[in-house]
Amino acid sequence: VVREFSLDHEDSALSRLMRGVQDAQTQISREFSLDEEDSALARMKKQMLDVLEQHRTERKNFEVEVRTALKEMQARKEERAKSTRHGAEFEASVAAQVRELCRPLNDVVHDTGNTPGRIKNSKVGDCVVEFGPEHVASGAKVVLEAKQDRSYDLKKARAEIEVARNKREAQEGLCV
Repeated sequence: VVREFSLDHEDSALSRLMRGVQDAQTQISREFSLDEEDSALARMKKQMLDVLEQHRTERKNFEVEVRTALKEMQARKEERAKSTRHGAEFEASVAAQVRELCRPLNDVVHDTGNTPGRIKNSKVGDCVVEFGPEHVASGAKVVLEAKQDRSYDLKKARAEIEVARNKREAQEGLCV
């Protein structure tokens, strides 16, 4: 029994246990060493670096997509500003606001910007509000002209509304 617990004998139980512990320590040290290419820690580091590289690539791709989308949006915005489309969008926005304001009053809003009125080949008068039956002026009409144009002054606006009132058979007019 004493011989088995002696380190003086290579084949004793204690000597074999010590060699096993040392071998295990060596193996553990190799697994947690970055100096060993195939160690667990080195493999984990490589995997982490791969994941980070993938995220970096995805982030760069996303940034490129966002920049491209922003440039396209800016180009469309500039193109609309140069064309008559921005005016149509402004007219639609004004008509939507008027429609929202008139709904609780049971007034009727007609989009008339693309329809002929009494004057042929004239698109003046973007929408007409017709007062509902509960209104004191039931059946009366107000024509609206929407202009997103800084060159319009009071004189131009009055002239435009006069044409719109005549064309749309409205009693009053409003230039926005």
